[in-house]
Amino acid sequence: LLMDEPSRGIDIGAKTEVFEIIHEFSERGLSIIVISSELKEIMAIADRIYVLRGDPRSGVPSAIAAEVAVPRPAGDVSAAEFALTPAFLDCKREVLSLLG
Repeated sequence: LLMDEPSRGIDIGAKTEVFEIIHEFSERGLSIIVISSELKEIMAIADRIYVLRGDPRSGVPSAIAAEVAVPRPAGDVSAAEFALTPAFLDCKREVLSLLG
């Protein structure tokens, strides 16, 4: 399933529903590619982040510049608590450094 900016322009309730659907599809083994400029949202739902290089306006396909595995919380850790852990923050710093 390919989703391009699935949470753009919708309210928080609809965003929550979209992310729940993405999670359900993923749990069923469906591969999902989500294209987004919202790093915080993507890190909440992704297993891996691919940073692409290239200029989409040129018509030349972008190349994968890097793949970053996104850590997942263990046990009963909430998403808000996990977003403050060293593993999550290191991952976020790595992606941001790749984006320049």
